[in-house]
Amino acid sequence: MATTPPIPPPCQDPFCEKGRERQLFPVQLRNRGFPADKKKKLRELLKCQRNVEEAITQGDWQFNDKKFPRKDWQYEVANGDTQIGYFDWVLHQYEVLIETAKEQA
Repeated sequence: MATTPPIPPPCQDPFCEKGRERQLFPVQLRNRGFPADKKKKLRELLKCQRNVEEAITQGDWQFNDKKFPRKDWQYEVANGDTQIGYFDWVLHQYEVLIETAKEQA
C-alpha cells in the first residue's frame, strides 16, 4: 500500500520561488499597510523579476531586460564593478530594488 507524501508547510516568505508569491503577495501587502502606489511598484518589480527567471528556465540566453540591459552589465564588468554573469546581475538588481521599495513603504 503506497502512502501519499506529506504536504509541505505553507511558504512563509511572501516572495518565495515556488509560485506561491501570486497567492501570498497581495495579502502580505494588505497586512503590512503598503500604500497603493508602493503595491503597484512592488508588483511590477516582481513581475519583471519573474520574467528574468522564466528566461533562465527556458534557456533564452538572448534575453535582454528592459530595465537592466546587457550594455549596463557590460559596463560594470569592464570597470571591474562586478564579476557575476548577466542573469545573476539582473536578478540581484531586482532584489535590491524590491528590498529598497519595501523599506521605503
